[in-house]
Amino acid sequence: MEYDGTDFFGYQKQPGKRTVQGELEKAFARICGERVKIAAAGRTDAGVHAVGQVISFRTSGSIPLERIAKAANSVLPPDVAVKSAEEVPEDFHARYSAKSRVYRYTIVESPTRLPLIGRYAHVVGTRVDEKLMAEAAKLFIGEHDFRGFAIVEDDKSSVRQVKRFDVVRRGRIVEVTIEANAFLRSMARFLVSALLKLSEQSMSVEDLMRILNTGERCETLRPAPPQGLCLVKVNY
Repeated sequence: MEYDGTDFFGYQKQPGKRTVQGELEKAFARICGERVKIAAAGRTDAGVHAVGQVISFRTSGSIPLERIAKAANSVLPPDVAVKSAEEVPEDFHARYSAKSRVYRYTIVESPTRLPLIGRYAHVVGTRVDEKLMAEAAKLFIGEHDFRGFAIVEDDKSSVRQVKRFDVVRRGRIVEVTIEANAFLRSMARFLVSALLKLSEQSMSVEDLMRILNTGERCETLRPAPPQGLCLVKVNY
């Protein structure tokens, strides 16, 4: 499935707030004729988009499998769409069965605002040093404790394995692609923000290594804006 995260308070259901999970569960309750609880491969932050999100649920409803996507899209709001549906084994779970997730962060260089592109990218007014960012990104590949680059609950493990971390330029567009076995809350956005600070010379490689090794984040490091981030693929 995919969604434009602009007008959502993130994926996860929250009382009194518009969320992707909330819209999905309302839609599937209508087409299945019963309440369903939906699990997702990644619980994206407010404002973050997805083109490759995967969800799973169980239903005893009688709607044919081949009609699920069309029926869901007929009742979902315009900023959410189901692309396809298939039957899976009983032990499948969208989140826990996933081997890795791939997020892409899009940066666009422009001296002025870009009202349309700005919904789906982080627009910056200066040139980005993508080569420096790409070299520094290699530091994060492998299994590390990413506590310093995420929002973490004290009793939860913050160790994750980054499988790929690429920075590629296409004209004035710089794309940062991160694949990991799982992501902590805001982890991708913190990592992108750190690389951008390195590019603008407000942080050094030594600063990044210190945060990675100690888990202590400096006060000036904030997550990169959410609209630049998109969940593009989940691997099983």
